[in-house]
Parts: sequence; C-alpha cells; structure tokens
Amino acid sequence: MKKKLSLFARLSWKKLTFTKNILRPMNEIKLIAFDADDTLWGCQSYFDTVERAYCEVLAPYADAAKVSKALFATESANMPLLGYGSKAFLISLIENAINISDGKVKGDELALILGVGKELLRLPGRPFDGVRATLAKLKDLGNYHLVVFTKGELLDQESKFERSGLRPYFDDIVTSAIAQSDTIYSSKSLKEVMVTGKLIQQETDHYNCIPTNKQRRHSHTGLELVRNMMITGLDVNIEDGKILTPAGPATLYINGREASFREVQGLRPKDVIRVEYYDIPTGKYAKDRAVLNYVVKNYTAGGYTQLEALQTVGFLRGDYNILEFGISLV
Repeated sequence: MKKKLSLFARLSWKKLTFTKNILRPMNEIKLIAFDADDTLWGCQSYFDTVERAYCEVLAPYADAAKVSKALFATESANMPLLGYGSKAFLISLIENAINISDGKVKGDELALILGVGKELLRLPGRPFDGVRATLAKLKDLGNYHLVVFTKGELLDQESKFERSGLRPYFDDIVTSAIAQSDTIYSSKSLKEVMVTGKLIQQETDHYNCIPTNKQRRHSHTGLELVRNMMITGLDVNIEDGKILTPAGPATLYINGREASFREVQGLRPKDVIRVEYYDIPTGKYAKDRAVLNYVVKNYTAGGYTQLEALQTVGFLRGDYNILEFGISLV
C-alpha cells in the first residue's frame, strides 16, 4: 500500500486482506458488497440539517424536541407504506406539519418545508476520504465482483450513485425498497453471481443472527461460531472466553438460560439454530449490559462427551476441545 492512502483506505484494505475473522482466503472471495449511504458517502448529516430547518419553520406551533419526536413517530408509521428514502421523508415532513399544527400550518410554511425537503433529492453523494483509493485498488486486482446494495427509493438512490462518480468501480447496484422489516432477505442475480441471504433479522429488541453452513463447518465451539459469524460490534476473545460489545462484556445464555463460558464452548456449532444478540437488553435480560442467547436444538435423548486439554510449550499454546455426541434423537 502507498503511504499516501488515507486512513480509511489503509484500514479498509487491511481489514479485507488480513483480519483473522475472514473465513476463507481472499482469493476464494468472488463478490464484495458495499452499503451506500453513510458508507460510501455522507447522508445522515444532510437529513439532520433539514430537520433543524424544519423545526425552525414549525417553531410557532411546538418546540424543536416535540417536533422531532412527532416526526420520528410519523416516519415510523409511514414506513410500511412508503418505504425508505428522501421522498418518503418529505411526505412525512408535510404530514407531521399538518398534525402538529392542528391543521393551522400556512401555505408559505409548507412551501418552505417542501423547499428544504427537496434539497435531499440533490445530495452530492460526495465520497468519503479514501473510498476512491480503496475501490480503485480492489478494481485493479480484478478478482472481485463489486456491488452496491442499498435501501431506498430507486430513482433517488441511482441518481445519487451517478453523482458520486463511483459507478466505474462497480459491476452492479441493487436498490431495495422493501420496508416491512430490516431483514436482509434477497435473491439477486448479478451477472454470473447469485447472492441469496436471510442471515440477520432485526426484531423489536434484538437481532437474530443465523449462521451459514460454511461458518458451522469452520467452527468447533460455540465461541468460534460467533467469531466466524463476524457480527457487527462483537469482539470474541477465545482464550479469555469473553465476548465484548460496545456496552461491555456480553452475558451468555443457551435457550434463555444463563450459561457459563464452558457450556458455550462445549456447544456443537451444527446444533446452533441461531444466535440472538441483545445490544440493549430489556425484560428478563435487563440486568445485563448485553446478551448473546444461543438457540440450539432440543434433543429428547442422548448426551455429550467432552474432553479438554491445554498444552503449553514456551510461548506456544494449544487449547484442545474434543466433543462427541452420543444418540441424537430429535
């Protein structure tokens, strides 16, 4: 890498090529997909600017905190019908203005709201520092099918993509307007590459993370499985038996029952149906900073036989965990 590359480029390239969490060599990876808004270019800051101007227009009817809270509720209610994107946001701006003013909002005030809202349809799509350099390096290698997967209104997203000047680096752009959930669930034919996924589902209070068969095969314990799943925000330390999150160490559970490190370590990856990640625990998990609940198959008969050994020679260390399962009647 050239020293002139920005921090983003250096870190991105280092992560792609050298991170120990990559499950297979880079020469076996065929496709790399990127999100668009706030990944390739800035987006949320423009929405925040528009919202501040919006609150100023509606100041005669309510304070900024009340306007913003009502706007969020309006957006959430409209999402199943309108989906994501600037146009959906603009409709919510108008609807919320009418509601919060009890229908008293004036024509010239609505005109101002329309004006600031339409500015979102002209966002420059200016790439973050280091994005071009990183994409150019990947493109020059010629080993990967580079794709943008983004969520929003089709015309708005593709126009922004054109304005960004990044199209020459990508083979495809896929825009999803699905708004019923935040589930990653798509099957898209990208020239000669078929991508199918239903791996991460956002529920009301947690994320359902479903391991792939390949991740299961490359894991020997419950901790290794979570490490190989590469769930955003989790740092898995196999030696210490800890899983760290932005909120602190995660408490481990198996089928809703608090479990020790050894119990999780002893899980067979092929028995794990999914991993539930509670980044802000509530209800029965409210006492914990963060929670990982392993949902595993329930067997009516059978048992585990586990043999563990720790070998240390100088600075070399090996942790051996051999696990055999007897009768597996489900």
